[in-house]
Amino acid sequence: MLSFLPGPLVGVIAGILFLINIVIVATLIIILGFLKFVLPFKILKHSIETVQYHLISMWIDLNTGIMRLATKITFDVHPQGQLQPNHWYFVFANHQSWADILILQEVFNRKIPMLKFFMKQELLWSLPMGGIACWILDFPVMKRPSKAKLRKNPQLRNKDIETTKLACAKFKKRPTTVINFLEGTRFTKEKQQDRSSPYENLLRPKAGGLAFVITELKDYIAEVIDVTIKYDYPEPSFWNMLCGKIKKVSVYYEVLPLNEEHYGDYYSNSKYRKEFQSWVNERWQQKNGLLVKLNSGSTE
Repeated sequence: MLSFLPGPLVGVIAGILFLINIVIVATLIIILGFLKFVLPFKILKHSIETVQYHLISMWIDLNTGIMRLATKITFDVHPQGQLQPNHWYFVFANHQSWADILILQEVFNRKIPMLKFFMKQELLWSLPMGGIACWILDFPVMKRPSKAKLRKNPQLRNKDIETTKLACAKFKKRPTTVINFLEGTRFTKEKQQDRSSPYENLLRPKAGGLAFVITELKDYIAEVIDVTIKYDYPEPSFWNMLCGKIKKVSVYYEVLPLNEEHYGDYYSNSKYRKEFQSWVNERWQQKNGLLVKLNSGSTE
């Protein structure tokens, strides 16, 4: 509806609306989080948590409404497999933009449990109210020590494993969707070349986090969801999305069952580590092939 305005102006208006939305919803979540902390009864705590999750779904709906108000973006979703709102899942996807999170939330809202991702500690304060709200909702927060600190204290490398174990213990309390971008950072052609990635449209995937989480949640996560996101604009930044430069987002996802061969000790069992990384590489090869076809204008 606002697409008749200049793109940068639309981007500013949409950005302000996104900011208002996150501040209001995050504030409500923080208030409810305080009530959850002080109330003594588990049934009340669980009810408050349910209300918080409904607020997140409403926040996602409003974000989608803002996108449709400000842009002419369309979502072209190609599902493969059944989704359940009360199952545990691990979602992994290619990563190109901060917009990826909004896209994934829109595609999976109310179809699977709320998406939870591992946050860098800096995000607690860089997102207006949102970082604290995520912490209250038990999003795991990772502390990344500098290389200098790691040299002085190599044991800090194990800190992420400890944090992940604690997070998985909390994930067991109710159905949860864990999301991770296995490339570790946003894709650019420069990074692809610098890191000698064999995939034309992707960086090399890091399988350790995926293997560790699904093994820790072996009795809960029986399926993972492999997602491929394709934007119709070559620079799919969040700002370019707000300015209306992105007209179409194609999302392909496949629900993959897990079996015994997918669980194991990734850091101690070299045979399992090699086989699991090979499985992830195969998924990445298929993902890259799909992106090549989409870039050429063909999905045959």
